Amino acid sequence: MTYHDYSGKVFCMRNRYFQNRRITSQEIRNRLEHFVADLIASEHYDDEEGAYKFPDGSYSSFCTVSAILIAKRFHGKVLGYQVRNNPTAFIGEQYCEGHDFALIHSRWIVDYWAYQVSHLSTQPVIDLNLSTERKLAVQLYGNPRCWEMVVNYEG
Repeated sequence: MTYHDYSGKVFCMRNRYFQNRRITSQEIRNRLEHFVADLIASEHYDDEEGAYKFPDGSYSSFCTVSAILIAKRFHGKVLGYQVRNNPTAFIGEQYCEGHDFALIHSRWIVDYWAYQVSHLSTQPVIDLNLSTERKLAVQLYGNPRCWEMVVNYEG
Protein backbone atom coordinates (compact mmCIF):
# COMPACT_ATOMS: atom_id res chain seq x y z
CA MET A 1 0.00 0.00 0.00
CA THR A 2 1.21 3.51 -0.76
CA TYR A 3 0.31 6.66 1.11
CA HIS A 4 0.94 9.77 -0.94
CA ASP A 5 1.62 13.21 0.42
CA TYR A 6 0.75 15.12 -2.74
CA SER A 7 3.08 17.95 -1.83
CA GLY A 8 5.57 15.59 -3.44
CA LYS A 9 7.90 15.74 -0.46
CA VAL A 10 7.31 12.57 1.55
CA PHE A 11 5.84 9.09 1.08
CA CYS A 12 5.22 6.23 3.41
CA MET A 13 5.48 2.99 1.43
CA ARG A 14 4.55 -0.29 3.00
CA ASN A 15 6.53 -3.00 1.31
CA ARG A 16 9.72 -4.88 1.95
CA TYR A 17 11.96 -2.68 -0.18
CA PHE A 18 11.10 0.63 1.46
CA GLN A 19 11.06 -0.85 5.00
CA ASN A 20 7.84 0.79 6.29
CA ARG A 21 9.48 4.15 6.87
CA ARG A 22 8.89 7.63 5.57
CA ILE A 23 11.34 8.54 2.84
CA THR A 24 11.54 11.46 0.47
CA SER A 25 10.67 11.24 -3.19
CA GLN A 26 14.32 12.06 -3.95
CA GLU A 27 15.41 8.98 -1.98
CA ILE A 28 13.00 6.86 -3.98
CA ARG A 29 14.28 8.29 -7.26
CA ASN A 30 17.86 7.65 -6.15
CA ARG A 31 17.09 4.01 -5.29
CA LEU A 32 15.38 3.45 -8.63
CA GLU A 33 18.25 5.09 -10.53
CA HIS A 34 20.83 3.08 -8.58
CA PHE A 35 19.02 -0.13 -9.42
CA VAL A 36 19.13 0.79 -13.11
CA ALA A 37 22.85 1.57 -12.75
CA ASP A 38 23.31 -1.85 -11.13
CA LEU A 39 21.52 -3.49 -14.05
CA ILE A 40 23.80 -1.66 -16.48
CA ALA A 41 26.87 -2.79 -14.55
CA SER A 42 25.62 -6.37 -14.47
CA GLU A 43 25.18 -6.69 -18.23
CA HIS A 44 27.68 -8.88 -20.03
CA TYR A 45 28.23 -9.77 -23.66
CA ASP A 46 27.66 -13.41 -24.57
CA ASP A 47 30.08 -14.17 -27.42
CA GLU A 48 28.32 -17.41 -28.35
CA GLU A 49 24.93 -15.75 -28.83
CA GLY A 50 26.21 -12.34 -29.86
CA ALA A 51 23.95 -10.61 -27.36
CA TYR A 52 24.05 -8.68 -24.11
CA LYS A 53 22.57 -10.48 -21.12
CA PHE A 54 21.85 -10.04 -17.46
CA PRO A 55 23.48 -12.43 -14.97
CA ASP A 56 20.38 -14.66 -14.94
CA GLY A 57 20.87 -15.31 -18.68
CA SER A 58 17.95 -13.14 -19.83
CA TYR A 59 18.47 -10.76 -22.73
CA SER A 60 18.99 -7.17 -21.65
CA SER A 61 17.91 -5.95 -25.08
CA PHE A 62 14.28 -6.99 -24.47
CA CYS A 63 12.21 -4.26 -22.83
CA THR A 64 9.96 -6.75 -21.06
CA VAL A 65 12.87 -8.48 -19.34
CA SER A 66 14.24 -5.36 -17.68
CA ALA A 67 10.74 -4.10 -16.83
CA ILE A 68 10.05 -7.37 -15.01
CA LEU A 69 13.33 -7.18 -13.06
CA ILE A 70 12.52 -3.64 -11.94
CA ALA A 71 8.85 -4.31 -11.13
CA LYS A 72 9.73 -7.41 -9.11
CA ARG A 73 12.37 -5.60 -7.09
CA PHE A 74 10.16 -2.62 -6.26
CA HIS A 75 6.79 -4.40 -6.11
CA GLY A 76 5.41 -2.57 -9.12
CA LYS A 77 3.72 -3.37 -12.40
CA VAL A 78 4.84 -3.97 -15.94
CA LEU A 79 2.74 -1.96 -18.35
CA GLY A 80 2.93 -1.94 -22.10
CA TYR A 81 1.25 -1.14 -25.37
CA GLN A 82 1.09 -2.23 -28.96
CA VAL A 83 2.20 0.55 -31.29
CA ARG A 84 -0.85 0.15 -33.53
CA ASN A 85 -3.05 0.95 -30.49
CA ASN A 86 -0.94 3.88 -29.29
CA PRO A 87 0.07 5.93 -32.34
CA THR A 88 1.13 9.04 -30.39
CA ALA A 89 3.93 7.23 -28.52
CA PHE A 90 7.42 8.33 -29.58
CA ILE A 91 8.68 4.87 -28.72
CA GLY A 92 6.77 3.49 -31.60
CA GLU A 93 6.73 1.79 -34.94
CA GLN A 94 10.17 2.86 -36.11
CA TYR A 95 11.65 1.06 -33.09
CA CYS A 96 9.38 -1.84 -32.21
CA GLU A 97 5.88 -3.33 -32.47
CA GLY A 98 5.19 -2.75 -28.82
CA HIS A 99 6.90 -1.59 -25.67
CA ASP A 100 6.87 -2.55 -21.98
CA PHE A 101 8.12 -0.58 -18.97
CA ALA A 102 7.90 -0.68 -15.18
CA LEU A 103 5.49 1.46 -13.19
CA ILE A 104 6.34 1.67 -9.51
CA HIS A 105 3.64 2.69 -7.02
CA SER A 106 1.55 4.34 -9.76
CA ARG A 107 4.05 7.19 -9.81
CA TRP A 108 7.44 6.19 -11.19
CA ILE A 109 8.05 4.96 -14.74
CA VAL A 110 11.36 3.12 -14.87
CA ASP A 111 12.53 2.15 -18.36
CA TYR A 112 15.92 0.51 -18.67
CA TRP A 113 15.39 -0.26 -22.37
CA ALA A 114 14.55 3.31 -23.42
CA TYR A 115 17.47 4.64 -21.40
CA GLN A 116 20.26 2.10 -21.88
CA VAL A 117 19.44 0.05 -24.97
CA SER A 118 17.75 2.40 -27.43
CA HIS A 119 18.84 5.74 -25.89
CA LEU A 120 15.39 7.18 -26.60
CA SER A 121 15.20 8.64 -23.10
CA THR A 122 17.83 10.72 -21.35
CA GLN A 123 16.66 9.55 -17.92
CA PRO A 124 15.79 6.09 -16.63
CA VAL A 125 13.18 7.29 -14.11
CA ILE A 126 10.18 9.53 -14.76
CA ASP A 127 8.13 10.95 -11.89
CA LEU A 128 4.49 11.23 -12.96
CA ASN A 129 3.81 13.61 -10.06
CA LEU A 130 5.98 16.28 -11.73
CA SER A 131 4.22 18.06 -14.60
CA THR A 132 7.34 18.36 -16.79
CA GLU A 133 8.12 14.67 -16.38
CA ARG A 134 4.48 13.70 -16.92
CA LYS A 135 4.64 15.56 -20.27
CA LEU A 136 7.80 13.62 -21.14
CA ALA A 137 6.03 10.36 -20.30
CA VAL A 138 3.16 11.22 -22.64
CA GLN A 139 5.66 12.09 -25.40
CA LEU A 140 7.57 8.84 -24.98
CA TYR A 141 4.76 6.42 -24.10
CA GLY A 142 1.70 8.06 -25.63
CA ASN A 143 -1.73 8.11 -24.07
CA PRO A 144 -1.81 6.40 -20.65
CA ARG A 145 -5.25 5.02 -21.54
CA CYS A 146 -3.49 2.88 -24.14
CA TRP A 147 -1.21 1.25 -21.57
CA GLU A 148 -2.14 -2.28 -20.59
CA MET A 149 -1.18 -4.41 -17.63
CA VAL A 150 1.39 -7.04 -18.55
CA VAL A 151 2.15 -8.34 -15.06
CA ASN A 152 1.54 -7.08 -11.51
CA TYR A 153 4.03 -7.57 -8.67
CA GLU A 154 2.29 -5.22 -6.23
CA GLY A 155 0.96 -6.55 -3.00
